[in-house]
Amino acid sequence: LNIDIDLSKYLMHCQPYMDIEYVAAASLLIRADVARDAGLWRDYFIHFDDVEWCLRIAKMGHRVVVSAKSLIWHLSAAAKVPTWVLYYDNRNILDLLQKHGADNATLKRMQGYILKKALYYHLIGKPELAQLHYDALADFKAGNFGKKDIKLPYKSQANKEIISILLDPKIKRVLVSWTVNLQATQLQEAFVQAIKQRPDLSIEFLTQPGGKPRFQIPNANFVAMPKNFTRWKKYWQLRGNYDLVIQSDYEASFGLSWLKAEILYVNDENICRRPAPKFSDVWKAVMRWIKG
Repeated sequence: LNIDIDLSKYLMHCQPYMDIEYVAAASLLIRADVARDAGLWRDYFIHFDDVEWCLRIAKMGHRVVVSAKSLIWHLSAAAKVPTWVLYYDNRNILDLLQKHGADNATLKRMQGYILKKALYYHLIGKPELAQLHYDALADFKAGNFGKKDIKLPYKSQANKEIISILLDPKIKRVLVSWTVNLQATQLQEAFVQAIKQRPDLSIEFLTQPGGKPRFQIPNANFVAMPKNFTRWKKYWQLRGNYDLVIQSDYEASFGLSWLKAEILYVNDENICRRPAPKFSDVWKAVMRWIKG
């Protein structure tokens, strides 16, 4: 706020005004007569509705322009862990492409990409997010739009609730991924409390692949993680040794999701506990992707 609000002075190739394909609705100004002529937004409920509107307005012969002086504060997308919005992202992009001239080959390629993303979520142990991709495809084909009543089976909790999980007597051995930052996620105190209250609780931390351990709690125990493909051998050796594996929502690992243990995903605000993934679900996802 102490500098001149004009991005053209600080960003390479940024001009004071530039013609573009769309602008985000978070900071959008339009003439009333153009808005009336364009009509209402497509009923997407959320995501891509502003993109579709701008493309529609451009087809009417109007310019869509961005100003380097139009600045807003907006939460970074990096801080948002996608859950239910995945349904709208995938359904709405298909409709947008179809409405604005994409050929059948492009649509089929995009649908294949969505099926591949669903396979990814099965692999990392988030099957309910994979199902959102399948639902998006089905509703696009059926022409179902608007808001969907989405009920996810695994509920997120505030990070402070992790203490009840760590104090669960069924959880005896815990493995924490090198990507989890206990201080940033405000989990450090809960870990220390759990260790004090449960002498039988074993918590081990993975080192970075081939790297040094990061000390996050007193007297931490570490498991060395090798580099390259030898990591997969290590994953296999660790299978069945833990009751709970804690991963970061920002950087998940396929290998850690298959240690025959429950998975607890954490981010800066929430935790979500899920059962171990099933090979049968992954196989079905592979076949679905292949068949397209």
